[in-house]
Amino acid sequence: MKVRNLLVLFLAVTFVTACTAQDEAATDDAAVMVDASGDAEALDALTAGYVEHYNMGHADVVAANYVDDAVTVYADGGVNLGRAEIEAALTATMAGSPTLSIDPEDIHLGGDKAVARGTWGISVPVEGADPMTTSGHYMTLFTRVDGEWKIMVVASNYDSEQPPEAHMGVVSENVDDEEDDAMDGLMTAYEEAWAAGDASAIGWLYTENAHASFASQPAVQGRAAIEAANEEISGTADIHAKGTIDLGDGWAVNGGWYETMGDDGHNVGNYLLLAQVTEDGGHQIHWLVSNGRPAPEDTEE
Repeated sequence: MKVRNLLVLFLAVTFVTACTAQDEAATDDAAVMVDASGDAEALDALTAGYVEHYNMGHADVVAANYVDDAVTVYADGGVNLGRAEIEAALTATMAGSPTLSIDPEDIHLGGDKAVARGTWGISVPVEGADPMTTSGHYMTLFTRVDGEWKIMVVASNYDSEQPPEAHMGVVSENVDDEEDDAMDGLMTAYEEAWAAGDASAIGWLYTENAHASFASQPAVQGRAAIEAANEEISGTADIHAKGTIDLGDGWAVNGGWYETMGDDGHNVGNYLLLAQVTEDGGHQIHWLVSNGRPAPEDTEE
């Protein structure tokens, strides 16, 4: 009886302990879900406020959503560094009374950092004619500052071919020459696959369900679609990574610029990507937004 009683007591204690642990784990999970939900709502509110004040022409209010050293990479190839440059660019753009729309599609939360992607559209009135409309994709890196979400980096592109004048954005004079080697393995593999014209090898540099928005093209989802989008690559690619930010839990953001030389000439562009760490310590691209245009010297000729 003593053995049986001890066994019953042991089982009872084990059961209670397990239930307590499960309850605590469930409570922790619930807290994480609440925090994540709160962050998602805060980021949605930031985006909604951004659009509202953009369409009202409030450049200073919109610029206040950025950190002091924020970077914006525009679909037209322009690059702004710092809130002051961003506000000046917003002021100039808003003079044309554009109407902006932003449609967030997905978000990755990682502590005090978050990455979102989606689509954008702008309509600009034209006297005596229909409004001029453009659209594309974007990726935004946010950071939490003193409890509030702010924009660190935004990269955008067009989702279709545009006339040459749509690619004449001005690049900030403050862009530095320093490059980042945190994803050298990924960048080297990409360059080698491009030079070999190997769309399949490029596809394997992406996660199975990756989302990629290449310059002046509709977005594609999944490795097979990414391979198909790269079937006609030729020439060489040179990728210049400018910065990597570790998001934790095997995720990181990387951005920079690239140039290609091939049958379609000499092109340059910018990119921003969300990467996942692989089992061997390398990286695979999960989200990508890139833009591109003819190299400036080719445009001037």
